[in-house]
Amino acid sequence: MSTNLVSTRRTRICRIVATFCLVTTWVFCGPVFAAKEDTVKLVNGDLVTGEVKSLRQGRLSYGTDSMGTISIEWDEILSVTAKQFYRLETSDGRRYFGSILPGDEDSTLLVTNRGQTHELSMIDVIRIQTIDTGWREQIDSTLKAGYSFTKASEVEQFNLSYDAVYVRELSRTNFGGGTILTDDGDESTSQWNAYTDYRRWLENRNYWLALGGAEANDELGLDLRLIAGGGLGHRFWQTNQSELFGEGGAVVNYTENSDGGSDTNLEGLLRAGYSIYIYDTPKRTLNSTLALFPGITQFGEYRTDLSVSLQQEFIEDFFWDLSFFHKYDSDVSDQEASNSDYGINTSIAFEF
Repeated sequence: MSTNLVSTRRTRICRIVATFCLVTTWVFCGPVFAAKEDTVKLVNGDLVTGEVKSLRQGRLSYGTDSMGTISIEWDEILSVTAKQFYRLETSDGRRYFGSILPGDEDSTLLVTNRGQTHELSMIDVIRIQTIDTGWREQIDSTLKAGYSFTKASEVEQFNLSYDAVYVRELSRTNFGGGTILTDDGDESTSQWNAYTDYRRWLENRNYWLALGGAEANDELGLDLRLIAGGGLGHRFWQTNQSELFGEGGAVVNYTENSDGGSDTNLEGLLRAGYSIYIYDTPKRTLNSTLALFPGITQFGEYRTDLSVSLQQEFIEDFFWDLSFFHKYDSDVSDQEASNSDYGINTSIAFEF
């Protein structure tokens, strides 16, 4: 084989390898080296360059080259410059679309879109969402796990749950599930649930609601319950520190009981919830929800579902969680089952 032919092949191989390395670097490292041109000016005068991702529950998610994605408390920010296209929502339910510039005064911002400009007070802005953000960056998740054992009563309990929220420009989807296993030495009981709630935002803090869920509970003599329905909701109060909402509608309830019977009923839905977010270190959140399901086809019967959860951060993204739940069913077909089930659980929670 001639020297020229070998040299030519080596040159081709080197070109192919170099092209492959360049393409690989562009595909995998391009987003890393992409210029982050947004700026955030803090109350203390510091100017941080990065990329505004979202604002939710009083925290601005902000991507930086040196520190990765960080969370900045909204009340610690004096001004924002963000060049992408965003959806902003204020505490009174108004929505604005466009890029973000600093306002004429501190703690104000301008939303610009096709020559139109709106000036907003930053304290009134409660949500910011990037329109073209990937779906993975729009999901916030919490994983909780707990275990307890009491020697005197020999009661052992384990609980595990996962909750997530997927936020889009005009909607929000909550989904998740969990299980609680209890063993007192003589017998063991369990309960589990899975749920999804979809909210489609309307004007004036109203929204359409669609929901579905499945659950089982040995204490209530419930082998399986499936529900699906919808309705209309309204956020009576929303700020960067708290939110109060109410919902009304109807659901179809299919039930399989431990005595072998099953039935399908139509129920009303009345649900309310209140949340508080405190992000001064240590971070603390309180979430509470109360749901009432009055019977429609079985008039006079009803179910209630109450849940309260308190979380306090002890290490970044790790929380101590104290939860209380109470479930009540006025009509339990199994005579050996209880009408109510309640409990207090402690867990370690991780947000990601």
